[in-house]
Amino acid sequence: MQIYAKKAEKNKSGGHGLKGGFMTLCICVFCIASVRAQSTMVSTEAGVIHFGVQAGVGVHTTYPAKHTPWSFDSKKTKAGFSGGAFFDWDFEKSRQWYLHVELGVGSSTLQANGHSADTAYGNFEIKAPYVDLMPAIGVGYRFWPQTSDLNLTLALSVMGNFPSDRGGEPAISINRQNIPDQPYLNSVGLRLECGLHYAFACLALRYEHEFLPIMRVSGQKFTMGHFECLLRFTIF
Repeated sequence: MQIYAKKAEKNKSGGHGLKGGFMTLCICVFCIASVRAQSTMVSTEAGVIHFGVQAGVGVHTTYPAKHTPWSFDSKKTKAGFSGGAFFDWDFEKSRQWYLHVELGVGSSTLQANGHSADTAYGNFEIKAPYVDLMPAIGVGYRFWPQTSDLNLTLALSVMGNFPSDRGGEPAISINRQNIPDQPYLNSVGLRLECGLHYAFACLALRYEHEFLPIMRVSGQKFTMGHFECLLRFTIF
């Protein structure tokens, strides 16, 4: 009982850490946006490289990899936060096409329940929170000239996922027996994003899907899908 109490206490403190980190990130973004709003807007003709910051929330869904011997119950979806910084580089001629480079960080939780065929159809339960480092590079398109205050963009990016178990301690059991912690795996995926821009602010909605497993447990592989809503601010 003492061991489980210690784990619960550790997970609880980890949750407070994530919430505190998200609040700090939001405060930083708000301060930057306030300074940016009071400053003189940089002319779009002055340069083709733009830098900004972003923060938001998302929901993350666990999927079984293909050819899995395990059967899932209903898919589990968990909430988390996202943030980071980005660069947009406008192509010289059209100024409507641009290269998007991003370094993001966020929290996710891999969670699944079901039946494992390789353990005599025993039940399995997995809950593994983690913090994810997500670099991405892609191409975007502005539907109106970049000189417009109001704009709509669509972007497609290739993203990487480099997870860490700093989000909390994994809880994994098969046939009601706890198994040793399983390592998180680096993954690669695709991201589709739609953004509504006004002046230096942008509301971005995007979906990301990983094509490589994010975790492997007793031969079973799991991937993740992420739907996120971000508030983005261009600093210059």
